[in-house]
Amino acid sequence: MSDATRRPALLVCALALAFAVLPAAAQREGYSYLSYVGSEVTLLSRASDDPSARVNTPVMAGDRLQTGSSSRAELILADGNVLRIDGRTAVRLDRLAATYESEDDRDLAYMEKGSVSLETRSAVPRESSPRIDTDDATITVPDRSVIRVDAGRRGTEVFVLSGRAEVTGRAGRAVLRAGESATVAGEDPIEVDTASPPRDRFSRFVEERRERTSRSGAPRYVSDEFAYDYDQGDFEEYGSWTYLSTLDSYCWRPSVAAGWLPYSNGTWRWTPSGQTWVSYEPWGWLPFHFGSWNLDPALGWCWFPGRRYAPAWVYWNYSQGWVGWCPIGYYGHFSPWGRERAGQGGAYPHLAGRVDLSRIDRGAWSFVAADRFGNRLDPREVVRGDRLAVRPSQIGVISTAPLRVDPAAHPTLALALQETVRRAAGQAGPSPGGGRASAGREPELNQGLTEILRRDPGLSPAGREELKRAWVRTGSDPAFRPVSAETVAQGTRPAPVRGAQHEPGTRPETGSRETAGGRERAGQSLPRGEIHRRSPGGEATSPPAAWRESVPGASREARADGIRPSDTGRGALPRSDDGWRSSPAPRSGAYPREPGVQPSTDPRRLDPSRPPVSGDRLRVHSPAPPPHTGPSPSSHAPAPSHQPPAPSHKGR
Repeated sequence: MSDATRRPALLVCALALAFAVLPAAAQREGYSYLSYVGSEVTLLSRASDDPSARVNTPVMAGDRLQTGSSSRAELILADGNVLRIDGRTAVRLDRLAATYESEDDRDLAYMEKGSVSLETRSAVPRESSPRIDTDDATITVPDRSVIRVDAGRRGTEVFVLSGRAEVTGRAGRAVLRAGESATVAGEDPIEVDTASPPRDRFSRFVEERRERTSRSGAPRYVSDEFAYDYDQGDFEEYGSWTYLSTLDSYCWRPSVAAGWLPYSNGTWRWTPSGQTWVSYEPWGWLPFHFGSWNLDPALGWCWFPGRRYAPAWVYWNYSQGWVGWCPIGYYGHFSPWGRERAGQGGAYPHLAGRVDLSRIDRGAWSFVAADRFGNRLDPREVVRGDRLAVRPSQIGVISTAPLRVDPAAHPTLALALQETVRRAAGQAGPSPGGGRASAGREPELNQGLTEILRRDPGLSPAGREELKRAWVRTGSDPAFRPVSAETVAQGTRPAPVRGAQHEPGTRPETGSRETAGGRERAGQSLPRGEIHRRSPGGEATSPPAAWRESVPGASREARADGIRPSDTGRGALPRSDDGWRSSPAPRSGAYPREPGVQPSTDPRRLDPSRPPVSGDRLRVHSPAPPPHTGPSPSSHAPAPSHQPPAPSHKGR
């Protein structure tokens, strides 16, 4: 090959490699969730009236965690950072970065009392770095680090085990590096010292949880960005990896009892993105939110990992008196007509329509009584589809769209869910004329969809045409936009996403407007507390310039346990950093960093206009900024557009 032809070929190869590498740097997106829960952990959330907490429960911005005297908790944040909470601690999550369909640009926790440890897993710009607030200080962690924060009556203590942290108080700001600590109390200057964190039970708990990652090494067949989720799920202990030749891919088989079904041992919990599955299995976060479950005749149920989040990868069924769900892979990877589609970028059929439940394969379906939907489920309340008594010609409305509910118009979430289910099943009556459409009446049955759900090895022309129209790729399914219950009841697919392919973090513009109950976007009303985040023109705005504002739901009456969402009388920190929390960043090298230097007893304070000299006491005392009289400067930058990488394996 000549140089003239070789150079263009090399350029094409280089460009191809560049585009292949670009997605790999994309940030993960999903929900924060509890990965460890002690015996006395309370989760106060607008997602449920039940304050008890359990492993795999999703956590949202505004939620408050409180631990008992001898109990601890661990929270894996949506962006991969890890927050560990000691006993007798109360923490409120004001912002959570990388949350699915959220605009939060950083992790921000307000710590009322107790001790927490924050492990950050990557370096990010300071303005979007994870942050912990106490009454005395703001601690930001822009680098890959491990820190501990203790807050009590005597002030706030910060210990840096590795990496770097910035501590801001009313009297100034200091940069801490590994092996250093700081003490902040009220208006007093920050005192910096070299000190190790206390050697107590909480320190041992943090070490044990971190050792799980170092013992297991790199995860198998799962992206590195989910390494910590993988370690906490302990996939090597609870199952095994095997190669599936029919799909030319590795999958994970859980060690479960015969007859086990995915999405059968758990409950449903409300989130703004739709009903979210909370598995009772200790390994149940990744397999039910990232990837698909498929049934192989020889191996049984297998999980194929993926990188894109969903509240649950299931199809839904609404019928009179029942709500059902089924893993997407049961039909998406069915052989023979699904085989050639199964590995194409995680493709699966988007199914929607009305079917006769007595004529479909219900072997992988689970059902629960509609009047129990929205409550915490006991596994005995979940009925297998092949054991459900179905009347001839009993109609079910099939949907791929997650069930999104606006709880604002109902006194409880359970009533809101049940009302939405009733509306979704509103068309689930018998079709007029034996399935033939009639003017002005209910839509007819979808015969092609019935064949697909029956898993016929040979499809009729109607079934093949329905399947051809149904195939979508993961991330471009129009169902993962807000869909009203009336749209579900009609049994029709949402319009396809126009323009660029829909990816997590780059939501399609579907229009929005302000309503009395919040901002309504594509038929979805958001809570009142979210209105301040966007102006009618779409640009980011800030709330009134107050040091704290009330957390969403703070005006609710005390729960049965006597705990309010915020017992301190202070609410969520505004999106802008007001007053002393917005003081300029410390100059590089502004404070002595020599290891082993101890504070002297010299009462002099550092003059912020000159560099420190030997003998200065390590106290930071810079004047607080003058009161802010203009508009509050917003530190909220637009959320980055995450482009998740294409899976390195088949499936999602």
